[in-house]
Amino acid sequence: MDFIDKSELIPDSDWYGQYFIRWIDQSSRMNRLFHLLVLVLCIVACGWSVAAETADMWFDEGLNYYIAGNYQEAALAFNRSVMINPDYAPAWHARGLALCDLLLYEDAIDSFTRATRIDPLYASAWIAKGDALLRLHQYEDAVCAYDGGISLEPGNEMAWYGRGAALADLGENERAIESFDRALEIDPGNAEIQTIRDFVITRVSSGIHPDSSDTGGVTFAGGDGSSREAAVIILGAESTMEGVIAESYWISQNYGAIDTGWEKGVQYLLSDDLKQYDLQEVILKESGEVIEVWFDISDFFGKPVFP
Repeated sequence: MDFIDKSELIPDSDWYGQYFIRWIDQSSRMNRLFHLLVLVLCIVACGWSVAAETADMWFDEGLNYYIAGNYQEAALAFNRSVMINPDYAPAWHARGLALCDLLLYEDAIDSFTRATRIDPLYASAWIAKGDALLRLHQYEDAVCAYDGGISLEPGNEMAWYGRGAALADLGENERAIESFDRALEIDPGNAEIQTIRDFVITRVSSGIHPDSSDTGGVTFAGGDGSSREAAVIILGAESTMEGVIAESYWISQNYGAIDTGWEKGVQYLLSDDLKQYDLQEVILKESGEVIEVWFDISDFFGKPVFP
């Protein structure tokens, strides 16, 4: 299914053609002949450059819409750009990003594929394709796309991170951990990657494999997180990442925004015979006080990394 109706984007004639026609109609007959000759010569001599400039114009307009968060209009503008210049790889890539933000991942993958066919060395398009495939749980294809991007841009930590997530969801835990380690070599302070890596390691030691059960929205139960017995219970997370985000949300609701009210300290993954826990140190910015917050993560532990 095509996301965008092509008929909405094709004017009755090229916009620059309409401009010249109006201009010619306002001139004398002799001027019309002269301007018509000039128009023909311009189209023959530099028609391709005019089309390219027009594609650039729509591309720039799409970027403005995208930066403003108007992804629908951005996708339409990028679509016009590639209709004028079908070999415009950056516009295909940008169109895919806008479609991802509209949750239209299959259409986005088509755009990223077009970008990499036009320019096989387009690392960002390969990586973005991997991200979209990961969202659709097409893990093997995602790994291939990430591999394409990493071969061109081995210093991209998010490509290694996405590759690790896809491998973890395939149950290839050792390869996943290797990918997370490569990501952390590039960005040692990335707490998110470190957390996911630790989850996978604990999952391996527990013999738990990923599943794809759907449990609905996230809710909180249990106590105030001050001890194992009073752990905050996270329920309904569809993925490990959603559960991790829920932990940060709960802390922010109680101790202020991250980086201004608090920052993460040491984190421990613990377990007993029945439950899995995440013990998170919270360092309060104002006082420097270190608080331990216990989370019961049994409900989402072992689920796919991403929803």
